[in-house]
Amino acid sequence: MEFLDIAGTNRQLGEAFGEQAREIIRRDFEIRFERNPSLLLTPKAVEEARQVIATRHPEVLEELKGIARGAGVDVRQVLSINQVDVFDEEGCTPLAVRTTPEGPIVAKNTDLSPKEATWMQYLIRRCRPSEGMAFVQVAQPGWLTGYNMINEAGLAVTSGSVGSVFPPPEGCLDFRLRLYGLMRTCRSVRELIAGLRDGTWAGKGISFAAGDAEGNVAIIEAALPHIAVRDENKPFIYSTNLFKAKGFESADLRHPVKKPICEYRWGYLRWVEENHPPKDVEDVKQLLAGHEPWAPCRHGGSHGSVTVYSMISLCWQRKALIAHGPPCENEYQEYSL
Repeated sequence: MEFLDIAGTNRQLGEAFGEQAREIIRRDFEIRFERNPSLLLTPKAVEEARQVIATRHPEVLEELKGIARGAGVDVRQVLSINQVDVFDEEGCTPLAVRTTPEGPIVAKNTDLSPKEATWMQYLIRRCRPSEGMAFVQVAQPGWLTGYNMINEAGLAVTSGSVGSVFPPPEGCLDFRLRLYGLMRTCRSVRELIAGLRDGTWAGKGISFAAGDAEGNVAIIEAALPHIAVRDENKPFIYSTNLFKAKGFESADLRHPVKKPICEYRWGYLRWVEENHPPKDVEDVKQLLAGHEPWAPCRHGGSHGSVTVYSMISLCWQRKALIAHGPPCENEYQEYSL
C-alpha cells in the first residue's frame, strides 16, 4: 500500500493526498463511476452536499477541495465518493482488547470479495494538520473517513460494513465524514460517542470497535440513522458485520448467503472469548492470522472474501501496526505518531 506522510492546512492536506496518490485516485474513480454511473451527484445534489459538509465540518470540505485540485479531478467526483454510499468492504473483523501489557488494543482484518480484491486499493496516511490532532489511518483513494484510524490522543477505531434496514435520511452529512471530523478532535471513546449522537447521519450501516488511551473500549453500531453502543469496557470485544445491540438484531442488510458466514465467525470469536481470549499484542496477531474454521484470516472459498490488510492500533504507544496483505503471510510494519 502507498504510504503518504503529509502535513499542513486542511487544503494542503487534501492537495498532498491528491498529488501523491493521483494515479491511484483517478483509476479508482474511473472504475467506480463506470460500474455505477448513478454514484455521480447531479449539480444540484453537489451544491446541497457542499452546504451540508460546510455546516458541520468546513475543515473537511476544504480538504475535499484540496483532493480534487491535487489529483486533477472534478470536485463533483470527490464529493460524490464521499457523500454517497460506496462502502464496499465485504467482511472485516473489528475487535478490541481492553487490558494488555501494551495497553488497550484496537484491531481488525479488512476483507473484500475476491473480485473486488483484484482492483480495489488502500492507502496509508499519516497526517499532521496545522489544526486538530495528527493521525494514522488506512483509507481508500480520495476518501476522507474516520474508519480504521488512530489519533495522537490514542483514540482508535476499526470498522466493519453491515448495512441498515432503516430508511436513509435525506440532506444529512455522510457518517464517514462525521466520524473523520470527530477523530481529528476527540480524545476518548465517550467523547466520540457523544459526537456521533449529536445529529443524524446518512450512509451505510457500520459496526466498529473503539478504544482510547484511558482504557475505555466499546462496540459502536451505526444502524443509520440510529446509534447504539454495546460491550463497553469488556475485556475482549468484537464484531462480524452484524448488529448485536438490543433492538438492532434484525437491522442489518447482510445478503442471505453471507449472513451465516458472519454468524459462524461470530461464533468462533465467542469461543475464543470463552476459552482463550487474547492477552497481549502477540495474541492479537495470532488471532488475526488464524485459519481455524471461520477464523478472521480469510482466503476466499466458503469464507466468501479475502483479507487484504490487517491493522493493530496500540492506544498507549500512539502507533499502528499494519500488515500489507493477509497477516498470515505478511509482517506488520509500524507507523508511529
